[in-house]
Amino acid sequence: MTTPDPWRIAAALVTAPTLEEQLNLLLREAPRIGGGDSATAYLLDDATGELRVAALYGYAPARDVRPRPSGMTHHVIETGETLVIQDTSADPRINPVVPESGIHALVALPLIARRGGQGAGEEQQPQTTGVLYVNAHRPNAFTPTGIEALTGLAALAAVAIENTLLLEAQRDTAQRLEDALRLREQFVSLASHELKAPLTPLKGYAQAIARRLDRAAATGQPLEEAWLRRALSIMVGQIDRLDRLVTDLLDVSRVRAGRFALQPEPLDLVALATETFERFRDTITTEAATDTPGARHTFSLAKMVQTLPGEWDRTRLDQLLTNLLSNAVKYSPAGGVVELRVGQDESSQALLSVRDEGIGLGGDDAMQGVADPRRSRIFEAFSRGESAEASEATGFGLGLFICAEIARRHGGAIWAESPGPNQGTTFHVRLPLSPPADDASSALGPPAE
Repeated sequence: MTTPDPWRIAAALVTAPTLEEQLNLLLREAPRIGGGDSATAYLLDDATGELRVAALYGYAPARDVRPRPSGMTHHVIETGETLVIQDTSADPRINPVVPESGIHALVALPLIARRGGQGAGEEQQPQTTGVLYVNAHRPNAFTPTGIEALTGLAALAAVAIENTLLLEAQRDTAQRLEDALRLREQFVSLASHELKAPLTPLKGYAQAIARRLDRAAATGQPLEEAWLRRALSIMVGQIDRLDRLVTDLLDVSRVRAGRFALQPEPLDLVALATETFERFRDTITTEAATDTPGARHTFSLAKMVQTLPGEWDRTRLDQLLTNLLSNAVKYSPAGGVVELRVGQDESSQALLSVRDEGIGLGGDDAMQGVADPRRSRIFEAFSRGESAEASEATGFGLGLFICAEIARRHGGAIWAESPGPNQGTTFHVRLPLSPPADDASSALGPPAE
């Protein structure tokens, strides 16, 4: 006994390795079984709840084939009923694009799967997840026998497609879990290294001070004050570094827990920027004077306005500027100018810029003018740009992520510009004169042209 075509095709659908191959097979075979010439499949997108054209076969639509909100496709989705239109030119429900595309008869079949029942003992419920259209060039093309065969095929196809979608979802979940585990392992390794780095010189200088104190007590000779001050200065610098690392980790936790809040107050942004800049410059100069001689940076502060009053979170903006200045020094290992510019843009919003002459940005991270920085990884947590990864600079990759969050919470934006590798980078931060009431608006990116 010959196996009916719908069952043979259903068996092939089950073994098709991908959704695309399933749909291509279904749309190629369904017209032959039902007596049509072409086919279209619409599927519901689980993420958006919207219908999308999943596949076309046998014709080119005259115009847009997206379903209308009150059209037949949505009617089939809502009712789960098969619709048979033997003359599309005579039915007012038909989208004019259908006869314009040479389709004069069609069958719209619901693809019904069983979903839900995720709790223990809950029964799965039938749900229409898509619509299969089988079309014909001539009116009255579909016979009762052909419609019955298509109905059976649609039911079998829905099960096969749903199984594939579930399998793909499981694979995607497994991949995300694998990625999360890998990231956790990378983070633990990175955190161990980064947090241990400041402890090594701290312990070393503490031991050296203890030995010199013992020797001074034993010999009666005084401790060399210049060396002691240098050692203590280095230890304080390493403690500050450790404090910044821990603060960054805590801030990331606050962001992800929704507890990263602002405390805006009236202040002069020019005065704050000046205070932060001078403290940072003095700290870097002190560290350089007590460390091994090497590259030196020249610091410049450009005030485009004398005062800039507004309402901002003092601590967070200090943190933002410190992070950007630290980033500029870290990624310009050969030294050069680090410039902080404070002023206003054309819309009278505050504009902060930090420019360096360092390694720059390359690949997808390089941005010219107002190119969209959301393509770049540099503003993501635990991530650094391509040029940064190729350098010897270390760090969690959290500074720019925190800067972006501070800017966003203020209702502002952050973006970067770089001519390319080894040509420096400029980071811009645009801030309204007062943060939004909900403390959570704005977007990452430059001003629109």
